[in-house]
Order: sequence, then structure tokens, then C-alpha cells
Amino acid sequence: VASLMDIRPDYANIYHNKDIFKVAPDKVNVGDIILVKPGEKIPLDGTVIEGEAMLNTLALTGESIPRHVTSGEKVFSGCINNDGTLKIRVDKEFGESTVSKILDLVENASSRKSRSVVSCPCALVISIPLSFFGGIGAASRIGVLVKGSNYLEALANTEVIVCDKTGTLTEGVFKVQKVDAIDYPDEDLLKYAAYCECFSNHPIAISLREAYNKDIDDNLITKTKEISGKGVFSIIDKRKVLVGNKKLMDKYNIDFKESSEVGNVIYVAIDNKFAGSIVIADKIKDDSYKAIKLFKKNNVERIIMLTGDLENISKDVANKLNLDEYHAELLPQDKVSLVEQFIKQKSSNGKLVFIGDGINDAPVLALADVGIAMGGLGSDAAIEASDVVIMNDEVSKLASCIEISKKTMRIVKENIIFAISVKILVLILSALGIASMWAAVFADVGVSVLAILNALRILVVKK
Repeated sequence: VASLMDIRPDYANIYHNKDIFKVAPDKVNVGDIILVKPGEKIPLDGTVIEGEAMLNTLALTGESIPRHVTSGEKVFSGCINNDGTLKIRVDKEFGESTVSKILDLVENASSRKSRSVVSCPCALVISIPLSFFGGIGAASRIGVLVKGSNYLEALANTEVIVCDKTGTLTEGVFKVQKVDAIDYPDEDLLKYAAYCECFSNHPIAISLREAYNKDIDDNLITKTKEISGKGVFSIIDKRKVLVGNKKLMDKYNIDFKESSEVGNVIYVAIDNKFAGSIVIADKIKDDSYKAIKLFKKNNVERIIMLTGDLENISKDVANKLNLDEYHAELLPQDKVSLVEQFIKQKSSNGKLVFIGDGINDAPVLALADVGIAMGGLGSDAAIEASDVVIMNDEVSKLASCIEISKKTMRIVKENIIFAISVKILVLILSALGIASMWAAVFADVGVSVLAILNALRILVVKK
């Protein structure tokens, strides 16, 4: 929750009689004009009326690729202005802004969480809790931290699994996936692109330099100009190089071949002639394919992906993983609304599990029947709001944990039936004068020992 508070803006630059004043965000009214400078957080939801910039939306959508905005487009509080200066007309008061809603969702979601209670008599007071402790211990052996026995019980009844995409099903790191050069070796195309983007801290620029993986000679670069929202123009070794999106190609009237690849496509032109394209995309984890198969093997009825990423990229990931359903281009409050809808659709005994890794997932993690966070890459806020933590970021560990939970519940039921059956039998024999004191001792102490030994079977985990 403390990490989540970092997205709350501290101030807003408001216009008043042509002057600019720094005020608290809750003092700004709907219709006021505010100024957001490079490096500042957008304090309130609004509409851009002047300027253009690249916005870091990581805290809201979980996506690493910045979003380009220009005049007339809606922007949301909590985003960070990477470059450019924006004049924004405020559409919502601070209490109704995106940041406030996210913080409010985390605080209130826990009050709507379903609860499961276990009670047991006599010898079961020992054996039943021990069964759950054994299940929690078995889960920890495979790198899964379960925060309570009630969550272990809920996992045994998993009916719907809802997943975030970036960092959960995918690696969350953008890499060059394909180089398609025309009249140039692929290595040369990558070289010009890396040189052109050598001064940028944009995730795409970093990906290009990492793929090139060689030292860059600054002396070969005589001019560099960034075209906001489109790309970069550079003169490299006396050659004019353009690297950017298709808008950049259109701006310079470059006759280019549009790529049909899924991902972020970078087009390169050298001396006003199209030289090829480079595809940069997030990669699906190898473990994700295994996880989805295991979920279905464990009779999970629906597997759904919710993401803030683009429609075409999300559709490609969903198809490759054979998911039942996906929803793309979502904000945190959209995810909450959908999860609430999924909870209403499931059966009364079935449980909804949500898996996420970012600050933007914290409200949904707190709302789900069982919220599961990725401990390796996941944010502190997500881990705090979750009920289960996968320590090594392998989603397939959840499938193993579901198997452990089912084994735990099976042993719990075995202990209950065994203990109560023996007690009833001894009670009847005692009433008939057949049972001795030793039978009573066995019904109490003996049953407890056997139930405890049965519970210890849970700790045997297949590697």
C-alpha cells in the first residue's frame, strides 16, 4: 500500500490570470486548466488542449511502452509525462480521478472478500489444523507462500482463473524478435537503428541497443533530432537515417512496406529509401504454456486474461496460449468491474483466482476470492494485497499448489470421516457393553495419532 501511494500526485500547476500557481490537486476544479511539465505526474483526469508528449502509464496499465498523446486526447492521473509540455483541461475532481479510485479500491476491496471457515471437534482439533499446516508447508517447498489455511481451502475449489499479461504470462521485457532488412544485411539495419536511438532512454531504444550488443562510436553521429510521437532522425556516417513508426515514414514521404507482425514495429529508412523493419515485442514465458495445460488438467472451467496492452498484441497472446477469453486496453477500474462480473457468473461453491504482478493489479488481487502475486518481479503493493505469493514467478507453480490444496482437502475429509466413524462405533459398542477402556483410549488418542500421520502425507511433494 505504501508503494501504491507513490502514484498519488503531490501538486498541480494551475493557470490563474495567465500566471501559474502550484496547488494541492484537491483544490483544482472541473474546467480549470493545468500545466504538466516533463517528468511530472498528471495530477487529475482531463483532456489535452495543447501540446504532445509520451506518457509513462506503467503504474496504471502495467505496460512498459509509453503512450503518445496529443491535443484532444484523454489523459489519466497517475501517468508520468516523459517529455513535452501539456496543457490539460480538468474533467474530474481529484476525488473522482483515476489515482483516487485505485487507492479507494484497495482499501474497500478487502471488505467484499468471501471467507471460508473450518471447525472440528475433539481429536480433530489437532489433526485438521495440522493438515492445513502440512498443505501450507508443502506449497512452500515448491516456492509458493500461502498466507492462510482458508486460502488453501479456496484453491481446491478453483473454477475461474483470471491473469494479468505483462510480467505474469509474458516476461515483461521488450526484446527484438525479428529483423526484416531490404537490400541490407540484418546486422547493418540493427546497427543503424541502434545508433539512431543511442541517446534515448525509451524502452524501444534500449531494446535496439541490447540487440545490437556492440559499442557505439559517437563520432559517427553528426546530428540527431527526435520527432515526438513518431521516431528519430539522425545523420550517421554521412547517411540520413530515420527510425520510428509508420507516422514517421508518412511524414518524410517514404514508400515503405507495412509489416503484419504482431508487436511494436520499427521502420528504418536510409537516405530517404525504405531499408526494412524491426519487430520488438514482449515474449510469452515458456512456463505459461505449461501452466495453462495444467490448469485445464485440474478442471479449471475458464481461464481469462485481462491486460492494458493493445488489442492485436493481446489477441495474439491469448490465441497462442489457447485462453478461453481475453480483454485488452483496460485500466485498473475496468479490471475490477470485470472481475466483479466474473464473480457473479461463477457457481456458489466455485472460487475465482486472480494472478497479477503490478501496482495496478493490487485492487483486483484484494477483490478476488484468492489473489496471487508474483513475488520475484511483483510490486510490494501487489504482494501485500495478495493471499498467495509465487516466489519465483512461475505461473505453473499455481497448478501444483491447486493439486496440493485438493490433496489437503481430501486428507482433511479422510480424517474427519475416520475420527467420527471410530468414535460413533466405540460409543455404540460401549452402550452395548462390548467396548473396553482400551477401545475408548484408541478412539481418542489412537485416532489422533493416526489422523496426524495421515496429515503428514501432504508433505510428500512430487518434484
